[in-house]
Amino acid sequence: GEKHHCTFCGLNSQTMSFRAKSPMRVRDELADLALQTESFRFQAVDNILDTAYFETLLPELARSRTDYNLFYEVKSNLTRAQMKTLADGGVRSVQPGIESLSSHVLGLMRKGARAIQQVNMLRWAQYYSIRAEWNVLWGFPGEEEADYREQVALVARIRHLNPPGCSNRIWMERFSPVYFDEAFRKKFVRPER
Repeated sequence: GEKHHCTFCGLNSQTMSFRAKSPMRVRDELADLALQTESFRFQAVDNILDTAYFETLLPELARSRTDYNLFYEVKSNLTRAQMKTLADGGVRSVQPGIESLSSHVLGLMRKGARAIQQVNMLRWAQYYSIRAEWNVLWGFPGEEEADYREQVALVARIRHLNPPGCSNRIWMERFSPVYFDEAFRKKFVRPER
């Protein structure tokens, strides 16, 4: 079965270089796996889709007219054109880095995105028949109750889009921005009970 998890991850380009397989290697491995397993359904285990794949792998998969059903974790600020490229390449579900619909909380997360971008991501995903699995994280220093009231009101207005799958308190995950934030670690990091 499919397993998605709540996470506050995302590569920090200043702390880790992105490692990715070549597009042709991924294409060949998908073809080999499809033959071996007699399945066209695959979930990538990368932290996040390599953005170079929008120009290489995904158009190649679209040209090859395979009938893949792919899952990838993606950034939450993808454009309409990028969402179409995903759909054309066989991506049928994504876990975008949507973890809040509050611009204030997104700023506290250092996401580099605003709430409207998150909603647009959900909108374009639905338009191109891509299921977007996303989550709400809470517990960020500086957040306010009003941030969550605002999100509840927004979710009520976008009921036609896929709702969040879960809500969890933030935790530190390797390579997330807060993982490298010494002030955050000193003030908020302690062992679980």
